[in-house]
Amino acid sequence: MARICDELLLVTTNELPALQAAQRALAFLETNRVEMDKVRIVVNRYEREIGLNADIISTALGTEVFQVIPTDYEAVQKSQMEGKPVPPGSVVGKNMAELATRVCGRKERSSNGSNLPR
Repeated sequence: MARICDELLLVTTNELPALQAAQRALAFLETNRVEMDKVRIVVNRYEREIGLNADIISTALGTEVFQVIPTDYEAVQKSQMEGKPVPPGSVVGKNMAELATRVCGRKERSSNGSNLPR
């Protein structure tokens, strides 16, 4: 499946064990002839104070970080308890929407709701 997909999202956190697992996953994909230019790195639950920063992650994995989704424990916990999606106005909701927009190849909407550049 990985060989025939257009893009592949590899999700990790900025903690060392998760990054080591991501390195192993990238090595496995490369060994199995998956084109590395279609692999996109997403760093989930990113906390600046804990773990490695995005620049070090890029260096360690040998590729740029495609998207960083900051930790927003309260919003995620509340949405789980209520059985509802994460609010689009929350930190994690905004970043998930940005990720979806980037994966779809669309430009972000301007403040007037148009997809046209300002």
